[in-house]
Amino acid sequence: MNSIPASYNVEDNVHDLSSGDFLAMGGDAHKNGMDLGPGSSYLFGNNGKRHIGDIDGYNTNMQVQEQFPQCNQQKRMRHSNSSSVSAGPSDFNSNIMVPIQNLMVEASKLYEQKDQEVQSLQMEKRYFTDMLQEKDALIQSLNSARFEQQNRWQAQLRRFEHDLNVMAQLVTGYKKALKQNQASFDEYKKKFPCNKPRYDDVPDGGGLVLTVKELERRQLEVERQKLAAANDMIRKFEQEWFSKLDESISSVHSLNSRLEELYKEIRLIKETRKARFEAPPSEECAP
Repeated sequence: MNSIPASYNVEDNVHDLSSGDFLAMGGDAHKNGMDLGPGSSYLFGNNGKRHIGDIDGYNTNMQVQEQFPQCNQQKRMRHSNSSSVSAGPSDFNSNIMVPIQNLMVEASKLYEQKDQEVQSLQMEKRYFTDMLQEKDALIQSLNSARFEQQNRWQAQLRRFEHDLNVMAQLVTGYKKALKQNQASFDEYKKKFPCNKPRYDDVPDGGGLVLTVKELERRQLEVERQKLAAANDMIRKFEQEWFSKLDESISSVHSLNSRLEELYKEIRLIKETRKARFEAPPSEECAP
C-alpha cells in the first residue's frame, strides 16, 4: 500500500462505491474477457449487478442514510474523480478485481456444471416418471383384465352350478318315475301272467337266457355257417363259368384254324387264276 499516493484514500473510495457500481466494474471487466452463455448463473446475467433487494442488510435505515445532501454528493464525486486519475485504480484492479473475476469465472463454470447435472437429473426424473406411469398403466390394465377374468369365471361357475342343480333334479325325477314304472309293471305282471317265454335266445328253449359270451359264440357260429355257404356258392359259380370259358377258348381256336385253312385255299385259287391269265393264247387256238 506504500505505492498509493497520500491524496488517494482507499477506505473513502471503497465506501464511496455503491454495491451496484462495485459489481458493475467487475461485470464490465468480466464481460470483456468472457461471454456467458444462456446456461450461466443469474448472478452474471445482468453484467454482475444485483438488485438492491438482494443485498443482505439493506433496509429503510440505509435508504435514509443514502439521502445525502447535494453538496456532500458533489464533494464525493469530485473526490472520486480526482482519485481515479492517480495510479491507485490499476493497483486496485490487479489486486482485487482480478481474483474476483477469476472467482466469477470459476463460479460460472461451476454453475454450468451444476446446471448440466440438474438437467440430466431432470431428464432422468422424467424418464423414471414416464416409466412409472407406464408401469402403473400396465398394472392397472392387468388388474382390470384379472378382474374381468374373475368375473367371467364366477359367471361360468354360477351357470355350471345352476346346470348341475337342474340335472340333479332331472335325474332324481327320472329315478322316481322309473321306480314307479317298475312297480306298475310288476303289478301288471301279477295281474296278467304270460305263458309265452319272454326271451328267445335259444329256439325251443323255453325262455332260456344265455350269457353274453355264449350268445356271442352262437352268433359267431351262425356267421361262420353263412360265410361257408357263400363260399360254396362262389366256388360253384367259378367252376361253371370257368368251364364255359374253356369251351369258348376251344371254339375260338377251332375257328382260327378254319380261318387259316380258308386263307390257304383263297391264296391257291388266286395263284391258279393268275397262271391261267398269264398262259399264251396260241395254245388255246390250236386245232
